[in-house]
Amino acid sequence: MKAISNPEALQPTLREKAEYLFFKKVQLQKKENSLEMIQKVLQELCIHQIELEIQNEELLQSKEELYIVKERYFDLYEHAPVGYCTLSEEGKILQANLTMATLLVLPKGKLLGRSITTFIARENQDTWYLYFQKLLKTHKTEPCELQMTKGDDTLFWAHLNVSIQHDVHGVVTLHLTLGDISSQKEAQKIGSDVFNG
Repeated sequence: MKAISNPEALQPTLREKAEYLFFKKVQLQKKENSLEMIQKVLQELCIHQIELEIQNEELLQSKEELYIVKERYFDLYEHAPVGYCTLSEEGKILQANLTMATLLVLPKGKLLGRSITTFIARENQDTWYLYFQKLLKTHKTEPCELQMTKGDDTLFWAHLNVSIQHDVHGVVTLHLTLGDISSQKEAQKIGSDVFNG
C-alpha cells in the first residue's frame, strides 16, 4: 500500500469547513422558516374559517328574521280587514289579497289580469270612469263609493280608495283598497225612510 504523501490535502480546509457549517445553518434556518411559515398560513386559514362560520351564522339568522317578517307581511296583506289589490295604469288587477277575493266571491287566480271595471255595477261605470280619470290626472287620492258586482252577480256597496305609485322605472301602478259598506248604506236607507216616513 502506498502511503499518502500529503494527508493534509484530504482534510477540508478551514474555508471548506466554514462553508459546510454555513450551508448547514442556512438549511436549518430554511426548515425553521418553512415550519414557521406553515404555522402562520395554518393560523390564517383557521381564523378565516372561523370568520366564515360567524358570517354563515349571521346570514342564517338574517334569513330566519327575514322569513318571519315575510310571514308577518303575508299575514297582514292577505288577511287585512279590507280588500287590497294592485292595478295597472289600464285598471287591470295585477295582485289581490284574500280579502279582495272573498269580497268578490272569486278565487284570487280568477281576479288576476281582469279589469276592475268588470266588477263595477253597470249603473256606476260612469262614476268609476270619471273617478279613475281624475285620479290619473291629479294623482290625488280621494274616496269613492259605488256599487260593485260579485262573482256570483250579487251587488254590494263598496268604499274605495285608490293611490298612485311610480316605480324606479316610472311605471305607474295603482293601489286600491275596498271595503263592503252595504250594511251602512242599508242602515242609512232605513233611517232615511223612518225620517221621511
